[in-house]
Amino acid sequence: GIWLITFLAQQTGSYKCLVESGGEQLLRLDEDTQELLPFTLLVQAGVTVATLSYATGPGVRGGVAGVELTFDIVCQDRFGNPRPPDETGGFVETEISNIEVILERSSDGERVQVAVAFSGTGAVYTATYIAPTDVDEEYSLDIFYKVRRL
Repeated sequence: GIWLITFLAQQTGSYKCLVESGGEQLLRLDEDTQELLPFTLLVQAGVTVATLSYATGPGVRGGVAGVELTFDIVCQDRFGNPRPPDETGGFVETEISNIEVILERSSDGERVQVAVAFSGTGAVYTATYIAPTDVDEEYSLDIFYKVRRL
């Protein structure tokens, strides 16, 4: 007979799937070798979710005004799985665009948007910015970006 089995895989990786009926293991027919083999499952990361992705690196902790600072945006899917570094073929392709960095001075709350250069694909994007020389005191950093499915 035919059975419909559904489940939600949340963790990326390769899995062996044991399928039994009446205490007997069911196998699949490999079309190339004509061998009976156990079932396997490859779970890949899903679409990047901006709110579950994060920024890390020296450029998010502070730096010196007028000096180039960098940070990475690490892309994750809805279960926290990192995007694979080399996206090919069957992967759901996404792209991060429009990275904005806004500095807010702690003393007066003035917000300053700074120019950002960024590069990367799939898993990690590296952003580079220079804090203006007039931002010479403690500030907080807001990072905004868009995720687009390709």
